[in-house]
Amino acid sequence: MSMFIGATGTILAPWVRGVSDDRRVFVATHAAIMMFIHGLKVVVFAVLGFEFFTYLPLMVAMVSAGFLGNWIGFKLLNMMNEEVFKRVFQVMLVILSIRLLWAAATRAGYI
Repeated sequence: MSMFIGATGTILAPWVRGVSDDRRVFVATHAAIMMFIHGLKVVVFAVLGFEFFTYLPLMVAMVSAGFLGNWIGFKLLNMMNEEVFKRVFQVMLVILSIRLLWAAATRAGYI
């Protein structure tokens, strides 16, 4: 599914959230699943002959931004209590869902 739909994190997050009420367990579980899925994608793209070196500067920039985002997220996660995290999580899922629906409707020509 991840190879064809670029939003697996958003789609899986509500189900992963059911694993634990602890925000740290949720984030760690979700991160592990996403790392596994994206690792499989890298292997498939390599087998298919994708030219990784062409995009090396972009990949370095993206990985660097990912590390920075993870560091900021870690700090924010430790400052929040469970209720604030739960509310922010729900709001973000709604916003991302609306964005995905909007993008799909636009590409399909409905908007």
